[in-house]
Amino acid sequence: MARSDFNYIPVNHEFTVNSPVFETDFRVELASGQSLAEDPGYLLITVRSVDTASHRIQINGQDLSGFDIPEAPGDSNAWLTYMDRIQPNVLRGGTNNLQITRVGNDNFLVKDMVIHWREAP
Repeated sequence: MARSDFNYIPVNHEFTVNSPVFETDFRVELASGQSLAEDPGYLLITVRSVDTASHRIQINGQDLSGFDIPEAPGDSNAWLTYMDRIQPNVLRGGTNNLQITRVGNDNFLVKDMVIHWREAP
């Protein structure tokens, strides 16, 4: 049976022209002798005031697929949580690096993130 786990990453970062990047390391703890599943996981991110979908999320220097942080529908002042798939061969056991980069003129906030992964069966 495959084991799943997660890492909660507390964030309280306002992305502006003077603070366009947030970067942190996080750990992926695997059971002894285990490896990551072929389709290993996803990221949950809570954001507010996102007006454009051009911002980037990278894990270990690789862009996540699709819209990393979609623009908010309607009221962009509401806190919204999005899920982004982490494609194969991005996560690794041990220390990983996550970077969010503001692209364009959008000012927005990121509150918290969760990285979820699954071990190979």
